[in-house]
Amino acid sequence: MIDILARIFFLIWFVLTVLNQFHRGRIIHPVKRLDVVGIIPIWTFFAPNPGRNDYHLLFRDMTIDESTSVWRTIEIRGRRPFRCVWHPSRRIHKAVNDVLSQLTHTNSNEAQGRTLDKGRLIGVPYIILANFILNQPHDFRSIARQFTIARTAGGTDGLTNPTAIFLSAFHRFE
Repeated sequence: MIDILARIFFLIWFVLTVLNQFHRGRIIHPVKRLDVVGIIPIWTFFAPNPGRNDYHLLFRDMTIDESTSVWRTIEIRGRRPFRCVWHPSRRIHKAVNDVLSQLTHTNSNEAQGRTLDKGRLIGVPYIILANFILNQPHDFRSIARQFTIARTAGGTDGLTNPTAIFLSAFHRFE
């Protein structure tokens, strides 16, 4: 009898845990109010409120006649079946994500529109990102490159309704 009750308890606990991960409100909310000791876990991966935005890095080139190309996305992550085992570009992806995070982080003055931190444009994250972008392959007619950071509200469909949150000046190729 104790064995059956233990199995039922753990089965209910497992189902409630799974429901809690997907925030099924009307089912889990009444149960969560009764859970005063926090026995029903939620995994939010590294923070109480995980990141809900995706950042995309785009660039365009300017040619000698000062016309500009279309915006192109820099795809850092490969879509290979063995990426979970062999992913040599993971360090580049992590470094670019860290730099994007540092560049897009706003302080309270910037969020209220009072000041713009111009120091970011000469800081190490900006220089690293500009160097990375300028070293991407380019057409022989290109003389300069501009980049932007776009934000989307997560998801699998890529650049659906992107918001440009940072736009660089054109940087000349050397």
